[in-house]
Amino acid sequence: MGAGKAKFRCLCGSRELMLDPSEIIGVDISSFTINCYRFNSSRSLIANILEKTPRYTMPGATTIILSEIINHIDPVSQCSLVFVAIPGEVDPFGRFVITSEEMDGWSDVPLADWLEPRVHRQVIVLNRTKAFSDFDDPEFSRNFSSKEIILNFCNS
Repeated sequence: MGAGKAKFRCLCGSRELMLDPSEIIGVDISSFTINCYRFNSSRSLIANILEKTPRYTMPGATTIILSEIINHIDPVSQCSLVFVAIPGEVDPFGRFVITSEEMDGWSDVPLADWLEPRVHRQVIVLNRTKAFSDFDDPEFSRNFSSKEIILNFCNS
């Protein structure tokens, strides 16, 4: 591992991944906004894009929007890994959205498989509400920003 790079642990369902990317992208999707963050190797925020979630968040259209945002925040592909946090049930391997009550049409959506060829990076899909499952106080977890949700997944 080179100097300045932070290896971090990601719990993805029941499996634990040890990852060593130089930079990462974290995307937080909610009913109202899409927040995209780019972090450097020390996990400091270096770029942020905030977009309104489209009125109709159908999976295919959302995949295209996500790929455009990801490619815009990292146009020369310095980031090797993208985390996408979505309000819904995600498979244990972080590959697809099983269902999302907040977003119409999101049932058995292979989001990682759809995004990877468009963004040319590894994609891990996560359930955004489980980001704070380790905290006992639900009020505590509601007061965190999207950036902190993503960083919680990327705990170094």
